[in-house]
Amino acid sequence: MAKTYLIRKTPSGGVSIIVKLKKGNIPRCAICGRKLQGLPALHPSKYRRLNLSQKRVSRKYGGYLCHKCLENLLKEKVREKIKILNSNQ
Repeated sequence: MAKTYLIRKTPSGGVSIIVKLKKGNIPRCAICGRKLQGLPALHPSKYRRLNLSQKRVSRKYGGYLCHKCLENLLKEKVREKIKILNSNQ
């Protein structure tokens, strides 16, 4: 785990060591690599403890694709369905 150690003097004159985990990377889109909005940038061990609703956005492919890539993907699927329907007629 990525840790940083901070050495601090206490008011009593003693020395204490504070261990801090580094922040993780912001989740990114699987297709274009844009940062996903609505998801926190946490260390993986802290990210694991979140509720499922906090790990993803409440839409199809939420937490995996950004909104623009999802929009393009859905448009492509609709176009394919229209082509299939037109070819059957």
